[in-house]
Amino acid sequence: RIIPNPYNRVPGFSLGRHHFLPGFPQMAWPMMDWVLDTLYPGIRNQAPETEAAITVHDAMESPLLDLMNEFVRRYPNVRFSSLPHLGEEGERKLEFGVRGPRPLVTEAMNYLKAEVEKLGFRWTETETV
Repeated sequence: RIIPNPYNRVPGFSLGRHHFLPGFPQMAWPMMDWVLDTLYPGIRNQAPETEAAITVHDAMESPLLDLMNEFVRRYPNVRFSSLPHLGEEGERKLEFGVRGPRPLVTEAMNYLKAEVEKLGFRWTETETV
């Protein structure tokens, strides 16, 4: 598929979902705008996604199941994960991960931290990659 180039009429092209744009940035930006507007309508209106995670120390999933179920019910537009770990010296830990639109992730993670604390568990921020 040809990508029109309003800058100097030397077109770019697409092969499947790969888009090739010739030239320097001032030439490529109008072509990329065309690709986004034409082939991926509405993508610019989507909130960027982010992720956050905490590690819950000295915890197993079973005592936190009610919290996890409530979290999923309360935040259906956020992806949630729970990953158990057996740490050094036998410490049991859970990594709770949240992914979705930035404002919703912030709200959801604040809720999760507060509820984990209410249940008497200690948590620390987990670096996300």
